[in-house]
Amino acid sequence: MNKIKNVLTIALSGFSGEGIQFMGNHLSYILYKKNFFLKTFSEIPSEIFSPKKDITDISNFIIKFSNKNIISYYNKIDILIVTNYLSLKKNIKNIKNNSIIIIDNNKKKFNYFLKKKFKKNKIIIFNSLKLINFKILKKYKINRLSLILKFKNSLLLGIILYILNISKKYSLEYFKKKIKKKNILLINYFFLKLGFNYAKKKINKKYIFIKKKNNNNNKKKKYKLINGNYGLVLGLISGSIKYNINIFYSSYPITPATNIYKYFNFYKKICNIKILEAEDEISSICSAIGSSFTGRIGIVATSGPGMSLMQESLGLAVMLELPLIIINVQRAGPSTGLPTKLEQSDLMQAIYGRHGESPLPVFSISSIKNSFRISLYAFKISIEFMTPVIILSDIYISNNLCLWNIFEHKNYKNKNFKKKNINIINKNNNFFLRNKYYVKKWYYPGYNYKLKKKINYEHCIGGLEKNFKNDNISYNNKNHQKMIKIRQKKINNIIKKYNNNFFIFKGYKKGNILIISWGSTYEIIKESISNLLKKKYKIGFLHIECIYPLQYKKINKIINNFNKIIFFEINNKQLLYIIKSYCKIKNKIFNFNKIQGIPFTKEEIINKIKNIY
Repeated sequence: MNKIKNVLTIALSGFSGEGIQFMGNHLSYILYKKNFFLKTFSEIPSEIFSPKKDITDISNFIIKFSNKNIISYYNKIDILIVTNYLSLKKNIKNIKNNSIIIIDNNKKKFNYFLKKKFKKNKIIIFNSLKLINFKILKKYKINRLSLILKFKNSLLLGIILYILNISKKYSLEYFKKKIKKKNILLINYFFLKLGFNYAKKKINKKYIFIKKKNNNNNKKKKYKLINGNYGLVLGLISGSIKYNINIFYSSYPITPATNIYKYFNFYKKICNIKILEAEDEISSICSAIGSSFTGRIGIVATSGPGMSLMQESLGLAVMLELPLIIINVQRAGPSTGLPTKLEQSDLMQAIYGRHGESPLPVFSISSIKNSFRISLYAFKISIEFMTPVIILSDIYISNNLCLWNIFEHKNYKNKNFKKKNINIINKNNNFFLRNKYYVKKWYYPGYNYKLKKKINYEHCIGGLEKNFKNDNISYNNKNHQKMIKIRQKKINNIIKKYNNNFFIFKGYKKGNILIISWGSTYEIIKESISNLLKKKYKIGFLHIECIYPLQYKKINKIINNFNKIIFFEINNKQLLYIIKSYCKIKNKIFNFNKIQGIPFTKEEIINKIKNIY
């Protein structure tokens, strides 16, 4: 009998170069078009085409989809598609009983697993080379066997589409979007039909399928399939349109921030965006600062190693008090580290990485959907408080896909500020050039403004200390201390204005255990504790989005209502050290740090909480 399920998880696994990521993105697009909610998780090896093939060279793409909204990507696998023995070995622990395993390889290599491990599973084994009609391929001028193997992902996809009872029409639509060469497009579609027809003959039933969904004709209009990098770009462009301030984007290619350039380039002409592909990270941030001088806000994107190179120039932006947005898509380090693996290890660098007293706000993205909201706020705060803003994303958020509600941004509580409040001088201001948040206005170079007290003001270029009254260079020691205190107070005022906007609290207000986290750990922890809360575990969950300035007074009050605290971080206790430096913690502190290049699982989180509880 066919099995009807509410949620289904498909895993695609093979060596890098076999098109696993392309196939995963392709299937995600089809499911999106079929009006399913979905979350994905991609795992890419650090070395592409490694000469020594082992389990670390396996590329995975996991898709969890349903008719209902999904919190996190993680689930046990219902359908597994593998192309080699190592792929099966890597995913064996996550396979459900009574699931489907599709194997494209020689049957002899899998005998041990077939006999002992998968007695209750439906196993489909085939050899893609035997299915290929080489005469037809010659018509499309594809003769080399190495090229033919590049197309077998489409053959596998055809088998999956048959099992899920999904039409081939969306695949053709996807191929037309992604493939420009006609012969390559046709051969991919030929392989897909080949796989579909093979499954039709050999597989009598569609083994697993999702319940029929409620008719919702407006769903496609309300939702968009995005990854975290795309969400960041949409948020920043929305800020540009909303506040009528143009964007200058500058970057040097680095994994996993590279495709931000592509997304900005797509909207280049529509939204009057200027783009520069710089020669290195230093030139990219310096050119962005130069753009901010002229009234066009500068934006840069990089990862950990590039962020290190930008620190000196970030100090200059702090001194000049100019708006600037820096996106750091974190990855495993130090140095090149594991460039395609997950880590939240740049938190200390973002807060304390610059020379001297140079405070600036640091925000972290909680989820793929949240990337739009945080980037829009970062745009607003950067201009309103005349400061550089760092946005911390990570490789999990940047690479993976989910459905995002296009109208989500309409639910914001805070009132918008108008552009006229940015550039016009308030002559009744007691702080001369500064408003109530100790913020000076955005004066463009070359303009000379005359104030009530006949003080001439011009925004001076250079990193030397500025005079409080007119922004000229000053070597006065008392003025230097005053400016340091003012710049710090300006950043602290962000929390005063935005109050509860940048932390999330779930669960009991008083209890036994408080969980504290930040960044992309939010969704998996939220889903894990929901099961525990149903069982009446007295736990609370505090997730912090604004790491600096820290709302330490409110955090301290929350902490005092619990007996124990657990910090969940994908680094070596960085948030723990920061909170300990601000808050007086008398509770027992526990930490769970996973620094393996992969995210937490529900089992790990639940077991850790139960053991400490």
